[in-house]
Amino acid sequence: MQDRNLSRVPGLPGPDSQFATIGGPAIQAIPLRGGDGEAHQLLSASDRRDLAMIASIRHIDAGAQLFEAGARAQAIFNIVSGVAKVSEDLADGRQATVAFFFVNDLLGMFESDHYIYTGTAATPLTVYCLPVDALERLLLREPSLQMHFLCKLSHELRASQRQAIALRRYSAMQKMALFLDFID
Repeated sequence: MQDRNLSRVPGLPGPDSQFATIGGPAIQAIPLRGGDGEAHQLLSASDRRDLAMIASIRHIDAGAQLFEAGARAQAIFNIVSGVAKVSEDLADGRQATVAFFFVNDLLGMFESDHYIYTGTAATPLTVYCLPVDALERLLLREPSLQMHFLCKLSHELRASQRQAIALRRYSAMQKMALFLDFID
């Protein structure tokens, strides 16, 4: 895993570009109020700059671990490019994939200061690493940024609920078709 100082990251086009790095972290979600039912970039240029000031960029090889279940939570991650997955170790030694994460997603959520799941790069991955302590201080200072994070987490909760319902309803073949449609 490599860290690069944000100031040395080459700029890529457009704040809504899935590969934009110079503008800072980006999160997309369907707004809680108003909107057209489509996901949009939630963060203003100022929000993105503030987050970029506390972030570092990491390039992670496919298969490498971002964080481990039970470890003290040091950071959350905002995906710039690639795909990550989180998994849980089962009692019989197998791993169950809990979710996949894509560009502009946040991963590394935790409780009681520890990661709940293990995060792994499913493909080569570039992420913003947002240190928990610095992020907490920033969120306490910036109520609008708090609202954007709440909106993103609400968006993810709704998506998880829809996925849970869908997984109960469909056959294995239908589930695979849903997954392929989701990543397309």
